[in-house]
Amino acid sequence: MASLQQLETALRNADAAGDVEAAKKLAGAITAARQGAPASPAPDMSSKEWLDDQANSIGSGLALGAVAVPGTPGTIRDLGRAATNKLFPNAEANRKKYQAVDMFGWLPNVEDTTPEGLNYEPKTTSGQYLQTGGEMAFNALAPGGLLRKGAMVAGPALATETAGRAARTLAPEYEPQVRAATAILSTVLAGKSKGIKEMSTAELKAVKDKAYAVADANGETIAPEVFDEILNRVGAAAYEAGARPGLADRSINALKYADEYSGQALPISELDKVRQLLKSAGANRLEGTDVNVSGRMVSEFDNALNEKAINAHADARKANTAYKRSEFVDDLNHKIDLKTSKFSLSGRENATRDVYRQLAGNENKTRYMDKATKDAIDRVAMGGKVENAARWGGKFAPTGPIPAGAAILSGDAATAAGIMGPGIVSRLVATALTSKNRRLAEALIKRGGEEGKNAFAQAQEKLQRDALVRALLGGQSASGVAGR
Repeated sequence: MASLQQLETALRNADAAGDVEAAKKLAGAITAARQGAPASPAPDMSSKEWLDDQANSIGSGLALGAVAVPGTPGTIRDLGRAATNKLFPNAEANRKKYQAVDMFGWLPNVEDTTPEGLNYEPKTTSGQYLQTGGEMAFNALAPGGLLRKGAMVAGPALATETAGRAARTLAPEYEPQVRAATAILSTVLAGKSKGIKEMSTAELKAVKDKAYAVADANGETIAPEVFDEILNRVGAAAYEAGARPGLADRSINALKYADEYSGQALPISELDKVRQLLKSAGANRLEGTDVNVSGRMVSEFDNALNEKAINAHADARKANTAYKRSEFVDDLNHKIDLKTSKFSLSGRENATRDVYRQLAGNENKTRYMDKATKDAIDRVAMGGKVENAARWGGKFAPTGPIPAGAAILSGDAATAAGIMGPGIVSRLVATALTSKNRRLAEALIKRGGEEGKNAFAQAQEKLQRDALVRALLGGQSASGVAGR
């Protein structure tokens, strides 16, 4: 007598081949085989037997999950092919008739990678859910904290087992497909869930404006002698970096303009104007000496302010930096939106690559980014082996050239439909992977690089906390109140 696993494999094969009658018979056999399995602990099951069932269920689930990983691409292919067969009943026959090339036929599915006899049949409902949870355990390898990892396992496990049990009752012939589709979809959705919400660009702008307004309203200024000392340090750093007439004229002129603020009690908001003036001296990347001198001047300016413990300016500048980075990311996404319509065959994925390719080649915009951020931008622009393979497979999607050509040559649209399923899946995979790469690049840009990861999270919390404190204090700065 065939095992339950063998019956399930036969059912998937019959459905993929479009053999409706065989699929119905096999579904009935599977349902009959499962009728003997209790949905809850049997009345005569001892505590030891129940515990053994739970342990065996988890163990078999972990083993099934491990062997399922290499078979997932083939299972995705089978789902696309099954959907095509339902939409176009003659698709499978036409594929054979016209000897259509199966570009993804070599991919093994989960049934191919699962050794026979590995599948333990749980005797309880809790065991069935635990087994499915074990199959999803590899989702815990996703980045994030313990809560996120737990959600990546528990969410898809609950959704997959519940959907599978419902399909077993309502349409048993489709249970394998329902389980596979639910597992993939729920895992993708769980991966999209976010942790603590980052502040939006508008919120960051409001915090930045408030920080400067509060500092100015409280009369926080830089004494003339303090600013002169800072400017002297900046000038010395510029000279050490090679500022000489004819070699770094832009930097020398920036120092002259900054010196016009000498002898004045500067409001906090004016310090950023001075800093931007020093930074602008290195805007032209072709003038190498000015680039180096400008960087040294800005660095020395920041160090001097920190040593003088001018906290009001440091907090306001951090808020302004966070706002500018977020605004930069928003601008990238706006460019992607504008370009999306220009790529009718590949949509947003191609537009995203195009925008990031331009960013990667713009040294003015990437000069101050660290290696991790630049690498992330390059990954979006050029893609990796998996992303590029999926992009190539997307040529078989309905809007791609290959299905249309197949339809013209064969004179039968169903023939072209036979190869559309894998193409659709490939298109979706390519878009999802590029989107994931883009989100990583965005996060690094907003954080200020890999080293700024923890500092970024702390800064976000501090900005939100300070905004609440200032609201409670009626506009006064938290640091000002703490110092009284």
